Amino acid sequence: MFIELIDALRCPADHPASSLVAALDRVENRDVIRGMLGCPVCRSEFQIRDGALWMVTNAMPGPATRAIHPTEDALRLAASLDLRSETGFAILRGSWCALATAILEISPTPLVLLDPPHGTPAGRGRSIIHAGGTVPFAARTAVAAAIDDDERAYALAAAVQPPGRVVGPLNVAVPHDVKELVRDDRWWVGEREHATPLIGIARRH
Repeated sequence: MFIELIDALRCPADHPASSLVAALDRVENRDVIRGMLGCPVCRSEFQIRDGALWMVTNAMPGPATRAIHPTEDALRLAASLDLRSETGFAILRGSWCALATAILEISPTPLVLLDPPHGTPAGRGRSIIHAGGTVPFAARTAVAAAIDDDERAYALAAAVQPPGRVVGPLNVAVPHDVKELVRDDRWWVGEREHATPLIGIARRH
C-alpha cells in the first residue's frame, strides 16, 4: 500500500470522520508492507499485512475473476477514467480489479483495489484494501473511480474530486452528483460535478 494513501483514508466505523494514525513497521520504496493504522476516535486498529490493508477482520474476498478481454477492456477503462497522471490515485472496486495488471502496463496512475477478488496480489502501483463493503475514503481524494454496485455508488463517487471520471456498469444507476458523458452496451462514463452552492433568498418587507 503506497504511503501517500494514508492521508486519504478514514475510519469506516459509524462516527464523525477521522483521519488515521499510522505505526509502520516495514516500508519499501514508499510502499507500506507491514504496519498498523489506528483510529483516534473509536480506537480501532487496522493491520497492514503483505502490503494489503485489512479494515475488517471478517472480510471475505469474492471468488477469483479473470477479465475476458483484459488488454482491450483495460485500454477502454484507462481511457474512460482518464488515467494519464502519475499523481493521485484511482479506485477500482470488486470485479474491476481484475483489470489492474493490464491497466498498470499502459497507465502511470496508482490504483487502489477496494475489496478485490480472492488472490489479487499487492504490488508496485497498486494498493489493496479489504474494507468489507465500506468506502473508507475522505471526500474528493481520488482522481477517478470504477464502481460495481448501487449500494456503494454514491460513496465512491463522493470520494472523487471534481471533475474526475466515474465509470459503472449499466445495472448501476449514475449517482446524482455525476454527469453522464457517454454509455455503450456495457458501461457508462460520467464526470464528477462540482457542488452547486446554495443561494440564500431574503424576503423583502
